[in-house]
Amino acid sequence: MRFLIAAAALIAVSETSLANQTRAPAAPTSQVTVQTVAEGLDHPWGFEFLPDGRILVTERDGRMRIVSTDGRLSQPVAGVPEVFAQGQGGLLDVALAPDFETSGTIYFSFSEPRRDGNGTAVARARLNADVSPPRLEDVQVIFHQQPSYRRQCTFWLAHCANARWEALCDLGRAVSDALRAGPLPSLGQGGPHQWRWFGAG
Repeated sequence: MRFLIAAAALIAVSETSLANQTRAPAAPTSQVTVQTVAEGLDHPWGFEFLPDGRILVTERDGRMRIVSTDGRLSQPVAGVPEVFAQGQGGLLDVALAPDFETSGTIYFSFSEPRRDGNGTAVARARLNADVSPPRLEDVQVIFHQQPSYRRQCTFWLAHCANARWEALCDLGRAVSDALRAGPLPSLGQGGPHQWRWFGAG
């Protein structure tokens, strides 16, 4: 009998708790407006807004393009290294250097084809966006993930700019340590920004 009374009391408390949990304020309604910015991109993967409002976009198959403020696509940017474009591999993320307005420097990650498989690499280059076609100059690969992979394995560049991303970047540090990669070279001074790798096989 005591067991039945205790079970009934527990059920009553649980029902009361569940009822209180459902009395949450209603979410405000909002309207989402979808606007097409550009058409004709093939598997767009990463992008960055340039200071003048144009958009630098990577396409997974190995092309980089610039989208004008009125939505026109540039010719493919010249000078992009060969990529291993398969599955999630290809030309991946892109980031502007903190001093981009004066240096024109960008950083980008890509799947690098190799004799023994493939691996993620990071390169920096100077973007000349005001010629036709646009081009990358002084391309330098600054990170090669080792060892190579014979399967698909993707890594991303994480920008740890605030506490909300800190836990994610802690994961990146662990993966980076496991790969013996260490932190990427400094992308410049000014503020507590950190650039780290994280990823999954």
